[in-house]
Amino acid sequence: MPEPLGTIRTVDGKGRIALGTAAAGRTVQVEETPDGFAIRVCRVIPESEA
Repeated sequence: MPEPLGTIRTVDGKGRIALGTAAAGRTVQVEETPDGFAIRVCRVIPESEA
């Protein structure tokens, strides 16, 4: 069962965060914002294939 949106996670001592099995193998973009961090799922296309 997928975890609900807004689930609270804790960053470990090495700066890592587990996003759960729903995010396994996916590419994400992490952006620092004035309010904290934004994590977005993204699709990366190599420049040679764009």
